[in-house]
Amino acid sequence: MRNFVSNWHISPIYPMIPSINEEHFQQRHPQIEQWSQTLNTPAKLGHEICDRFLLYFLVLTHNPSLMVQDATETEELSVLYDRYYWFTKAVRLWQAIHGYDAGMEQQAFKILESAPSDLNWEIIREIDDRVTEEVQELAK
Repeated sequence: MRNFVSNWHISPIYPMIPSINEEHFQQRHPQIEQWSQTLNTPAKLGHEICDRFLLYFLVLTHNPSLMVQDATETEELSVLYDRYYWFTKAVRLWQAIHGYDAGMEQQAFKILESAPSDLNWEIIREIDDRVTEEVQELAK
């Protein structure tokens, strides 16, 4: 089980949004960089920060063992929330810069379509609210 301590948003429902924050990705940067070289398609939206957030999403989607050891079912749901957080943050920041893109929004929804039945929609709402706040700060 992870013992991550974070300064991220503390939620009454979901203790940390995201539970795997940017600091954790930076600690594993060499491994992530090496893994990203094996991708058939580079993780690029054409904006440095958006690309970084998209890479975090891809790591959690395709190689979560880089970030989480021995995931339990609870951890798997936590990873899903983190995947949604990082993808939504990449998309919303990109949209703040370039304008709305329905295809990107649809991709974010597809993450949730594959979720287990115990997905907590209140947590999703909190993630959406948090991402909106953070993107507004980043876009200033």
